[in-house]
Amino acid sequence: MDFLSGKGGRVPTKDGPCVIVGGSGRIGRMLSDAGSADDVIVGRGDRIPPDAPGPVYVCTRADDLEGIIVDCPEEKKEDLVFMQNGMLEPLLRR
Repeated sequence: MDFLSGKGGRVPTKDGPCVIVGGSGRIGRMLSDAGSADDVIVGRGDRIPPDAPGPVYVCTRADDLEGIIVDCPEEKKEDLVFMQNGMLEPLLRR
């Protein structure tokens, strides 16, 4: 809100490495194409590396989310960024 009202300054940041779950889909490919060679692409059945740097962009169908969350290493759960359409709140509450 401060930024929109002109009170806060915008701090530019550099793009860094990330994990992209679902890199073969439309959104995952777009992130992969825009990202760097240091990004980690996780496909179906692959596990999220617990020591991977940066955020974890989850670009899968909503019905695949529960398995991804369950299999996500505990140290990376805070880094999950969901890029789905649909209602995620019921799943996240469970």
